[in-house]
Amino acid sequence: MKNSTKKGWVRLHRQIEDNPLYFLEPFSKGQAWIDLFLNANHKNGIMSIRGNIIPIKRGQIGWSELTMSKRWTWSKNKVRRFLKLLETEQQIEQQKSTITTVITILNYEIYQSDDTTDDKTERQQKDSRRYTNKNDKNEKNVKKNTLSANADGIKQVFELFYNSINPTISFGNKTQRKSAEDLIKKFGLEETIAMTQYAISIQGLKYSPVITTPYQLKEKLGQLAIYKKQKETPKIIKAD
Repeated sequence: MKNSTKKGWVRLHRQIEDNPLYFLEPFSKGQAWIDLFLNANHKNGIMSIRGNIIPIKRGQIGWSELTMSKRWTWSKNKVRRFLKLLETEQQIEQQKSTITTVITILNYEIYQSDDTTDDKTERQQKDSRRYTNKNDKNEKNVKKNTLSANADGIKQVFELFYNSINPTISFGNKTQRKSAEDLIKKFGLEETIAMTQYAISIQGLKYSPVITTPYQLKEKLGQLAIYKKQKETPKIIKAD
């Protein structure tokens, strides 16, 4: 890959994935590369797949080839070739198992701290002044906008995703929080938790819808219902 002389930051929030344009078309290789960065762990954590606990460190992501194939609308062979290219270029390392593939982004720390010392110090000072009052206001707004009756339930849904499959999810994400709140209002807390647990339990299985956030759960309820019905419908074997 070409070396770039460009330096500095472009802020790209993970919430960009909630924009309908993000999944509108099959991914380009560049978009797939960015997608890996967006979903890599920003701190050490774990994920659970079919009852197996897998440690995921900062700068790593645990996705199977099937997950990437469905997410990027690629064939599995194309996913395999792309990951091999990144390996050849020493951008990633792969740890494959029968459960999933753990991808380590080798330059994660470099991309996350690309400022010079002077620029970084100046930026931190500006950020500190600019965001102190803003953060205080945001915290007050979150408390004001979240219905107290549903607050505990929303946190339970977030914790299920966080502890089981998506340690990058943020309770401060308004879109995700609103999705969890809408689900609880429509189905009740008990049913919402049951749907969440089922969605988490099927991640990585063949033809299962990719659901790792409350927003995806809300948007893919139809797909989830169809998948569950197909799994529960017994196959009829005709006698000769």
